[in-house]
Amino acid sequence: NNKPTCGITPVVCPIPDNCTVVTCNSTSGCINTPMNCDDNNLCTTDTCDPASGCVYTPLPLPPTDACHTAYCDPILGNLTTAVTCKPAGLCRCDISSGCVCDPASWLQNPTVQAISGGVIAAIVIAAVVGILAGVVGGKK
Repeated sequence: NNKPTCGITPVVCPIPDNCTVVTCNSTSGCINTPMNCDDNNLCTTDTCDPASGCVYTPLPLPPTDACHTAYCDPILGNLTTAVTCKPAGLCRCDISSGCVCDPASWLQNPTVQAISGGVIAAIVIAAVVGILAGVVGGKK
């Protein structure tokens, strides 16, 4: 209860509640100013409770689905970001169930085709080299 005294003839300035800042002006006397409870955080609602002072209530996050997550950045506020399904290009996100990977669609993917084609080519080359080695080496 630090009550400021004010004026040439000291007057004790009463503090009405925990949401009021009391100052003294030598000319006009006691000045009551509402407390600024702004915490500069866009993730909270800032209010003042006369009994307890500033109150910072977290804001609810925006609604999301299985393909998006929500979070709050103190400077930017509420944000959503898309879920990344991996491997990229082979899986997709379904709003109700989340990441869905369809192995049948993998064979249609150019990356998978290039990799599997390379593996098949390597197997064929190895087989041919093996056969030729046997022929050249006189084993056939």
